[in-house]
Amino acid sequence: MKRVVFVVFILALMGASVRYTFGQISEGGTPISFSLDIDTGREKIPVVSMPSVDTRALLLEDELARAVDAVIPFRFGYAIDVDIDIKKAGTKTELSNGDKLWLLKIHCPEAFSINLIYDHFRLGEGSKFFIYNEDKTMILGAFTPEVSNNPYNEFATDLVQGNTIILEYFEPKSSDDGVIHISKVIHGYVNTFSDGRGLGDSGGCNNDVICQIYNDWINERRAVTMLLVNNNTALCSGCLVNNTSQDFTPYVLTANHCYFNANGSQKTNPTTSIFRFFYWRPNCVAGSNVGTGTPTGWQSITGATLRARHAATDFALLQLSSRPPANWNVFYAGWDRTTTPAQSSTGIHHPRGDAMKITFDNHSATSVNNYDAGNGPANCWRVIWDSGTTEGGSSGSPLFNVSRRIVGQLYGGTASCNNMAGHDNYGRFDLSWTGGGTNATRLSNWLAPGLGNNAPQTLAGAYEPYISGSRLICIGSSYPYTVTYAPAGFTWNKSTNLSLSGVGTSITVSGISNGPGWVSINIGGHEITRRDVWVGHPQVTITTSATEVPPDTYAYFNAETHHLSEPLWTTWSIFPSTTIYGTNNWAYAILSQPPGYEISAGVNNVCGTGGGGIYVSVGRGGGVSSPHSVYPNPANEVINIELGVSSVISNALLTYEIRLYDLAGNLQRLATANNGTVRLDVSDLPVGIYSLHISEGGNDPDVRLIAIER
Repeated sequence: MKRVVFVVFILALMGASVRYTFGQISEGGTPISFSLDIDTGREKIPVVSMPSVDTRALLLEDELARAVDAVIPFRFGYAIDVDIDIKKAGTKTELSNGDKLWLLKIHCPEAFSINLIYDHFRLGEGSKFFIYNEDKTMILGAFTPEVSNNPYNEFATDLVQGNTIILEYFEPKSSDDGVIHISKVIHGYVNTFSDGRGLGDSGGCNNDVICQIYNDWINERRAVTMLLVNNNTALCSGCLVNNTSQDFTPYVLTANHCYFNANGSQKTNPTTSIFRFFYWRPNCVAGSNVGTGTPTGWQSITGATLRARHAATDFALLQLSSRPPANWNVFYAGWDRTTTPAQSSTGIHHPRGDAMKITFDNHSATSVNNYDAGNGPANCWRVIWDSGTTEGGSSGSPLFNVSRRIVGQLYGGTASCNNMAGHDNYGRFDLSWTGGGTNATRLSNWLAPGLGNNAPQTLAGAYEPYISGSRLICIGSSYPYTVTYAPAGFTWNKSTNLSLSGVGTSITVSGISNGPGWVSINIGGHEITRRDVWVGHPQVTITTSATEVPPDTYAYFNAETHHLSEPLWTTWSIFPSTTIYGTNNWAYAILSQPPGYEISAGVNNVCGTGGGGIYVSVGRGGGVSSPHSVYPNPANEVINIELGVSSVISNALLTYEIRLYDLAGNLQRLATANNGTVRLDVSDLPVGIYSLHISEGGNDPDVRLIAIER
């Protein structure tokens, strides 16, 4: 399954009481409606209102469940079954160029947050999907087909703070096959965004993992993840785990009871689970165990595949939909499958959905058979904490021994801040190794593939390696390359237009021929990571607004370069000679005389020059005349648009829409008029090339290129 990762960012708006900055990778960007004259007030967008939720009854249920087992998935939300298709329930706006925009609100009375599950999710080519709250302080997206579509056509989005969210789906004119169908709306009745003592309000005896006194565990904390489970209404913990192939397959070890009930029925769909990494507080009170501030910079991935599980040791092994990007710098934790009890133990986890905590037992673990925490009997390692505790939401979190290797994952227990003598019980990793004797019920086939009885007893943790070196390689020149966190037994590889020399973690790479290339490291014939490069001068393709135009027409040109390096220098030329205005990869000119012009561009980098050209024909008096007059062009402070008659209908009955876009497609000006002259004040716009669209009714717009010069 394809990786589904997305960016969440918070706009620091004045007056916002809480400002969060957390990250889930995606295409990013700003919702298109923000640059349009669209009022997102309640009266402008359809609202789907959810029924009220009995928060008091839900909190009582949670309290009774914790009385039976304090360490269970921490429930924060209530899932409401729905049947919502954004294209049917939302309002559709057709933009002047034929692109489409759907907007829809979902309202949950008195909710602290809202998150969604989709049972049919497939974005159209070129489309973008955003979700944000009413005050636009929290935005998810952009979700795009490249990062969000998957073979299962299912999806899930993370929590958005507030009781009302806005869904925005943009689809270009050329695409109409996108589907966004919501099956569940999760009403957050517990405030996981609280800025009080704990974001999830975990017990006061807990230790924040971010504090300097726990710096010995910096690596392992980068392996621990928070899981959204049980229709994404509850939270568990888990951990990325290394395997003997050291190919960084993203396996996550967690608890079976986070995904299955005691009778074996499934309660969580892995394809819509969400996995958060690095969810810890940014600061710590000096010399203490108390973290401060709201978690920032955390990352998430949606979707996983179940690989193995075994109720008798309460383990579940999942494979994330794709490997976390190398620049996340996650850690793949090591493990120990020996039968020796840990002489001291450490747990890292997310109690009650809180920022990451760390817990210590300074004594030897003991073995307990057939312990039942409410999800069936399991064979466990038992610990009694000396510092910190676990709570609901800690389920599935790793237990590390003194060598910082996993020996189990949390099943359940009686420990709490109010019962420090209570115990916690972790499903034994050594027994999970052989599990129920099949690939689907044991760890060995996944964490030591092909080794059988020759598998090691222990395996150290590791970071995914990354390659450093120049992105631009000139032909005939040599460049140093290094690999950091190199695994044992790795080999270098490269594209055919490169040569390399040297061995070990530092080598030399040289360019042979022009074009894209790459350098990689492999283990056992499998590529672990690669660095893409460009070899030699840029390659250039010239595109234009039209290859045939009438006389005295403004035409614009784009030098599309294929490269991975900056800076680039572009030189434009035209024949027969006339003035051509060039700004880096963009240029424009007035093409006045038949039969036409040859336009060329030379693009330089430090390796040399690449060029390209295009011919534009100029017709003799041809072309369709426009009834509108636009002047001056180039403009300085004001653009005047004299509206002419373009229909058999009287001008008095027409409404013209005038839009001015920059070349990135961002709307800069919007005006409407029935007739006469429209003046657009552009005094505050930067110099450059702009696209002016004059449209009437549903007709195709009259498009002009406008230059602003000063």
